[in-house]
Amino acid sequence: MFSPMRMVVRLVLALVAALALGGCTPNAMIRSSLVTTPDLADYERWSADCRIKAEAAGKDPTLCQTTASIEKTEAYTLFFIELDEQGRFFDRRQIDALMDYLQERRRLGEAKDPPKNGECFATGDVSIVTFVHGWRHNASYDDENVNIARETLAYTALGEQAPPHPNPSACPREVIGVYLGWRGLSTTTGLQASGDAWWKEPFYFLWEYPSVWERKNTAEDMAVGSARELFSLLRTFQNRMNDARELDTRCEKSRQSQRDAGAGDVADMFATYQCKPVRLLIVGHSFGGLIVYNAVAGQLIDNVTQGLDVLASADNCSDAGRGDALVRSYADLILLINPAFEGVRFEPLHQAVSARARVAPGGKGAFCPNQRPVLVAVTSKNDWATRFAFVVTRSKFINTKSMNSNFGDDETGYIWREEGEAHWNTLGHVRRYQTHLLVGAGRLVGARSPVKAKGRSGYEDGLKAYCDDATAAGGDTLENAMRRCVCGEPAVFQASQDQGKNMLCTLAAEEANAARMLVGEDLKPWLTPLPAGSGNPRQPAWRHTFCGGATFVQRDSYDASERFNEPGKEQLFVPHSPSSPVWNVYVDDKTIVDGHGDLQKTSFRTMIQQLYHITAVKEYTRDTFRTFGAMAKRRFEATGCSDANILTNLWWNAAGRVGSGN
Repeated sequence: MFSPMRMVVRLVLALVAALALGGCTPNAMIRSSLVTTPDLADYERWSADCRIKAEAAGKDPTLCQTTASIEKTEAYTLFFIELDEQGRFFDRRQIDALMDYLQERRRLGEAKDPPKNGECFATGDVSIVTFVHGWRHNASYDDENVNIARETLAYTALGEQAPPHPNPSACPREVIGVYLGWRGLSTTTGLQASGDAWWKEPFYFLWEYPSVWERKNTAEDMAVGSARELFSLLRTFQNRMNDARELDTRCEKSRQSQRDAGAGDVADMFATYQCKPVRLLIVGHSFGGLIVYNAVAGQLIDNVTQGLDVLASADNCSDAGRGDALVRSYADLILLINPAFEGVRFEPLHQAVSARARVAPGGKGAFCPNQRPVLVAVTSKNDWATRFAFVVTRSKFINTKSMNSNFGDDETGYIWREEGEAHWNTLGHVRRYQTHLLVGAGRLVGARSPVKAKGRSGYEDGLKAYCDDATAAGGDTLENAMRRCVCGEPAVFQASQDQGKNMLCTLAAEEANAARMLVGEDLKPWLTPLPAGSGNPRQPAWRHTFCGGATFVQRDSYDASERFNEPGKEQLFVPHSPSSPVWNVYVDDKTIVDGHGDLQKTSFRTMIQQLYHITAVKEYTRDTFRTFGAMAKRRFEATGCSDANILTNLWWNAAGRVGSGN
């Protein structure tokens, strides 16, 4: 017989069992086996010595690998920097090792006449990729976010191999990773480690969920702590290296060196890319996005507002000229993935961007047509943590009476409604903040798409025909390679072949695709062409499909007057400029990002790499991208990619992808 009391007792016992199997993670440094800069000169010897010392002390020798503060491979060097619960460096020797290593590169960059080692000038060129993890993650060796960092660094290193090299060394930049670790995972359960059977999920949820708010508060401490020093040190290093004296002379020597080595028409490459010794990408996930944003938001707002009284003229919008109207980035690109912080924190930057977006193109304060994105926030529609759990947490801990409750139905009443929405939701789930959609190629839609009742559109029908043609045509020409990389999975490197050659061919296809899409010169009418003669490669309702199928689609400007039933109020209209430096992207397709921590889909990871690659383009103009495309075609043909078999058979499955939804 059913007994409510018996059911309650069982639930209590189950919860007690879950608590008994679980526990709190220690507030201690995980990467405690410290590696110094001199150790990196012979990393294998350091590893061997560490194992010998561990065995002599009766410790597990594998700890030398799993707790090393630096991981070094042939492709990259990954530094771990850890913060305690107050946001302070656990051990400054971790950050000291990183900065010592970078300062060695800086000394090379400041040498008056850098020596040449083979085909390379010793100029200390590096590409730095910084990761800040979020909730339920840390710096453990087998942490999922650590593995994603490793994969991203390896892919970045492959991308650096493609000649010619538009940097002073005339060779690939060295790839350096920085992983900022903190106690994002504060509670664990034995159930979590033992499998993922459905009946275990409730216990895991009951034990782990209560840490959401407490870990958010900790992340806020991280944001105002030593994380700011880390970002500032990296930014200062980049600025000093990229502003070094005689940089132009070194770039010219590099170009001439590659021309002499027969690396192709390097003049076009140097005319297309920025010649910079240091590139910097900063990625923050979940509460890591909160840490990154809080640390850099003030500088970003300053950078946006500095152009309010500057005319968006050709000279003011040119890097070669004054460039005063351009919004400078804190890094080459800042990427927030499923950022877990309330919209009200984003509001000041949103207001500053909207003020400039309202200015007519070319006017005083308008964004430059060649403006690069400096901040891209990506939020998944089906991210339960930021879409639902965050709201529930806010409802318990937020005092709603403090949110401008004095506003009524007068002319400023809309502020109360906007602030209420921004208080309850993360920035990614606030519609007026959203500037782009991110979908798979199979769901290519736009603000002006003729969407049909069953979820299909004329664009999707055109896309199916386009991809069917690509499948039938094969991959032996650049045009077919571009078609296929848009329609399905990205090129897959095959270990049985020349990986370097495959990478060159893949990059050529990606670059040619980027050039074609950004100037609106696609071969099929289902893509909206851009107005003829426009100097801006991005126009209203522009879209760009990356190799792998991830597609940015600009959202309509947001008009809240209809929603709030207050027509005629200009302040309720939020324009989305195609040249905005801040992109708030809503992922409406689980084939790209599915949930809060799903960052491993190939289409998403390769999209990040391509976006980072495109931000290195010198000028965002039609002429630049036409040159970009022509250069890619020459490289594709010169490398002999028609024989490289760079594209696999994992491309387009019309029945499973076209028109598929969540």
